[in-house]
Amino acid sequence: MAAPAFAAASNVIECKPTGCKAPGQGADTKDYFLSPGCGPNVEVLAVTIGGSTAKLVGDQWVVYGQPDSEAFLPVTITFVDGQTWTGSVKFLPCK
Repeated sequence: MAAPAFAAASNVIECKPTGCKAPGQGADTKDYFLSPGCGPNVEVLAVTIGGSTAKLVGDQWVVYGQPDSEAFLPVTITFVDGQTWTGSVKFLPCK
């Protein structure tokens, strides 16, 4: 029997996260807000922003009181099935 000519499709989760930052409680700190952008049927278990663990507040993940950064920050999104999405996000000032 011949092997199939194609590989089985993987269940890789694609995300397009967006974020913004707002003044934090301390001097020169910011609060970073992230919307994962992974689709309505994807369950997010945890998020890190710039290496700090974010807290789910409403429909956004938030890290409070971080140093202000003009650079892209590393983001990791962990899903309930154990998969992760890793990339970087530019956090512009919140409107």
